[in-house]
Amino acid sequence: MLHDYLPAGLQFLNDGTANLAFVCNGGATCMVSTNPLILSLPVVSGNETTIAGITPSFVLPNDAVSDNPTTNSDTYASGVDPYFKFSDLVNTDNDADQEFVVVEFNALVLNISGNQGGITRGNTFTLRIDGTEITPASNNIDIIIAEPNLTLTKAVTTVPSDAGDPLVYTLTITNTSSGVNRATAFDVALIDTLNSNLSLQSVVVTTPSGSTATDTSTLGVGGVVRVSVDNLPPITDIPGAVKTVTVIVTAQVVATAPAGQIIPNTASLAYSSLPGPNGTTSNATGSSTPTGSGTETGERDGSDGAGGLNDYVGASTVDVTLVTPTIDKLTPTPAQYTIGEQVTYDIVVTLPEGVTQDLVVFDDLPVGLAYVSHQTITTTAGSGGLLTADFGGALPTPTVTAPGGSGGDLTLTFGDTTTTADNDPANDKFLVRLTAVVLNVIGNQDGTTLTNLASVRGAGFEQDDPDTAHAP
Repeated sequence: MLHDYLPAGLQFLNDGTANLAFVCNGGATCMVSTNPLILSLPVVSGNETTIAGITPSFVLPNDAVSDNPTTNSDTYASGVDPYFKFSDLVNTDNDADQEFVVVEFNALVLNISGNQGGITRGNTFTLRIDGTEITPASNNIDIIIAEPNLTLTKAVTTVPSDAGDPLVYTLTITNTSSGVNRATAFDVALIDTLNSNLSLQSVVVTTPSGSTATDTSTLGVGGVVRVSVDNLPPITDIPGAVKTVTVIVTAQVVATAPAGQIIPNTASLAYSSLPGPNGTTSNATGSSTPTGSGTETGERDGSDGAGGLNDYVGASTVDVTLVTPTIDKLTPTPAQYTIGEQVTYDIVVTLPEGVTQDLVVFDDLPVGLAYVSHQTITTTAGSGGLLTADFGGALPTPTVTAPGGSGGDLTLTFGDTTTTADNDPANDKFLVRLTAVVLNVIGNQDGTTLTNLASVRGAGFEQDDPDTAHAP
């Protein structure tokens, strides 16, 4: 019998694919087993000059294969050795050339933690005659565990500013496995669920030669990018110039997107070590992977996530932040004022298209100036040319807080304010015109500088712009 020393991490497949050949050239019965189920049925004519081209095809009967040299038990697991039993074997080919017994069997690379890319598994066998193991063992044959390694990168190639703007992501999938332990990835699945502030417009996929993609994405608000690729070989094994899978995702910021909103996005990737749910059935070896994906005797997949056994996953995150309102307090003309004279400040507020939440315009009048009045102006005509277009939105009537007196500040609370998402920056502005008076107080002396600070505030943002007036 032959005793094969199967290494840990491999499991003998007891599925009827163990085959035997008696190679001799002295006639149909030149080698005979006393096992009545074998006899001379495995005989193949040949010798040392033809042995390399001979493939065993006689299926070993059940009683000729076991996990024990003396019993017919068949309980195989990681590293359990198979024994191939021929009973008494008679070789009658009495010539000068050589005769051979050839056994071919299948083993499964187990999906266990010890089997990682680059790990070597060695295999030898010995011959047993009359219960005695004949030494030394055969030469050692190594196999190397091969694994794919996919990376996912995501970049923003068109950056939006506010509502209505396009946003383009470019996602790239690459199989970076290399060397003798490189392997093709199968059943590549890319999922990218867009934020509710985005509407998915289109998905364009480019694949290398030999890879086929399927796009089942859902367009619209909060759309989902779903792209599957049947296989992706390592870069070095891909013919042609295209070596990666590229997915271009075009979205649009929705009309109600809040100003200053951080729009997060994470794309995720999963793949497997074999095609289909558990490999090709049956494959070129004649065997099939015994159990389902992610199990010990199945293919490796991404079901355990990063850091787990089934870790064929990847992810890439990129955030986009929409712009916030800006404020520009214009320098009053003239710059110098006498006691009792009124100063007019023009404050230009620019809102991003979309919704500005909790909008407040605040003017911090210094001691020495007192609030007189204000106007909120949304038309070109009313602005004296400071606005180049009428405000293209719905500006609520503000709640006004103006206590008056020296240094009394002005607060205009507009609340949520919508600016039309029409991609026209000219109509995103309105004007606050504030009138204040220079008070006759001890602090206002010739040459005194009075600094007036305006700010625009809202949910998650604040921006200031100071300006000055001078007492003569």
